[in-house]
Amino acid sequence: MVKNDLAGASSYMGSLSSFLSGIGLSLQDVSNIFSILATIVGIILAIGTFFVNKHYKMKEIELKAKKIGVSLDDN
Repeated sequence: MVKNDLAGASSYMGSLSSFLSGIGLSLQDVSNIFSILATIVGIILAIGTFFVNKHYKMKEIELKAKKIGVSLDDN
């Protein structure tokens, strides 16, 4: 069973490698592309998290101010 799985994985990697070399890419190139994409997604998530946390922190401050009777409006 394990030998069949390993043979299948090896066959798959071989066919993937030959396909990629046919279009001018290597497995290292694909790995680098996915690494760059993962980095970009991580940066986008970090920026989004920052703004979401900032929004909820402001809502929390507004609720605390409302409880003690302070208005945060410009008026």
